[in-house]
Amino acid sequence: MTCPKTGKPCNKPKIYHVTEIINGNPTSLDLCQDCAKDQIGPQEEKSKLLEGVFKILLDFMQQVQPEKEKICPKCGTFLSEVRTTGKLGCSHCHEAFSPELEYFFTPTNKTEETTHTHEELTTKLQNAIKKEDYELAATLRDKIKKL
Repeated sequence: MTCPKTGKPCNKPKIYHVTEIINGNPTSLDLCQDCAKDQIGPQEEKSKLLEGVFKILLDFMQQVQPEKEKICPKCGTFLSEVRTTGKLGCSHCHEAFSPELEYFFTPTNKTEETTHTHEELTTKLQNAIKKEDYELAATLRDKIKKL
């Protein structure tokens, strides 16, 4: 293989992808570590690479807007806290989180078969997957398997 920068033979792995934009025209080079140091400079190498990584992460974070987490209006407990600890913060948490908590509490005097139909559970499973609530989806999947 030849070095895209110098044109000389180079068998070192090309671990750096450098893109230069000159007058609006991007030029990309895949360089080995030695050639990248010559291209960027030893002092600037890490900071420019990190700057590029941070820019990519920032752009990604701006595109992905997480769903606002539910919170109890009375005590300020987050739904994620209830899920991890299994404890409600106050008596109003049950009302605030009732749709989500419905799947964690099952009636003691009824069987799963009489509580939900296969179709209902499948619909709820699909909704949980769309919301990326994988804990709920796994619980629903297990309930469907029991039917």
